[in-house]
Amino acid sequence: MKHRMENFWYHYKGMVVVCSVVLACVLSFAHERMTQKQNYLYLALVNVSAGDMLSEALTTGFLETEHVDAGAQQVAFLNGLRLVGQEAVEGQAGTDRQAGMEGQASMEEWEYAEASQMKLLAALETKRLDVVLMDREARDAFLQGGYLEGGAAVDVSDAPALRRAGMSGKVYLGIPKSSPRKERAQVYAQRLLSGEI
Repeated sequence: MKHRMENFWYHYKGMVVVCSVVLACVLSFAHERMTQKQNYLYLALVNVSAGDMLSEALTTGFLETEHVDAGAQQVAFLNGLRLVGQEAVEGQAGTDRQAGMEGQASMEEWEYAEASQMKLLAALETKRLDVVLMDREARDAFLQGGYLEGGAAVDVSDAPALRRAGMSGKVYLGIPKSSPRKERAQVYAQRLLSGEI
């Protein structure tokens, strides 16, 4: 029996190793697909940021009000995206040069804004983005670009979840025209304004 096993291993060890690797890859892929959460809603915050408490309310809080299993579905969340106009950055760069900083902070801010813009455009183009919470500057950019449903954004500054988190200033909610889940996005807006989130 020992001789048979040694003979088998000698002739087929390459095949056994290759089959083992392929089996491991297939099982890993199957596990990944079975445990991957589906996006129930895709939310982006532009020129406004949410701390942990508000992030939790805006994502998991919404899922709870919808009675959705948070283990199987999630609110995809882009937080802290930044859009700035080129004029604002150029003006800041001039101020920085006068202060001796050579525009380093402005250049980093501009690069971050460029990366944010690329993320937003990708989410819009792939029809993933459902809800955008933003400040006035971002709202104006979205409206000018014609990205928002109905050509409008709703002022949600007085939403209880935003007030509890200590957000100040105007915050607007917009639903992109390309949203594949407009009904859910409208429900999200209603629940945010009513204080259910």
